[in-house]
Amino acid sequence: MQHRPSLTPTWLLWAPTKPRRWLVVPLVVAIGLYVAAMRIPWHHQLIRGGSTYTVVYGINSESWLLAVAAIAVLFAVRFFVERPGGYSRFVLTFVAFLTVIGIYGDYVDWQDRAAQSNNEAYFGPGFYVGLAGTGALVAAAALTWLARD
Repeated sequence: MQHRPSLTPTWLLWAPTKPRRWLVVPLVVAIGLYVAAMRIPWHHQLIRGGSTYTVVYGINSESWLLAVAAIAVLFAVRFFVERPGGYSRFVLTFVAFLTVIGIYGDYVDWQDRAAQSNNEAYFGPGFYVGLAGTGALVAAAALTWLARD
């Protein structure tokens, strides 16, 4: 009986992969910006029948960004421990896409509310801080696709 040599799979010969910890940086920036934006004024809302308005803070109108920040925390922990895989890249890109749509929807919604009362829409610093957080989230999604396997 002839003994056949066993073949070693090539993946056993590769060096173990190291996590790409620099991918955590834009996610942490996005998390910090989203949390900071909750305490800053986002919009002014006119009170019916008068010329006075109330200040709308991020926690009152854009609390869904805290859920996005929680998802970003999960991805930051995952990318700190492991390299981004195909599913995590796709899901992070999808979350960033939905967040961009949400921020744009907020912009259009407040423009519409202001137009109904013949006023200019007010976008406070909280809106722009949230927009910067969305930019950091999009950058994190793009960087996961650029990271080599």
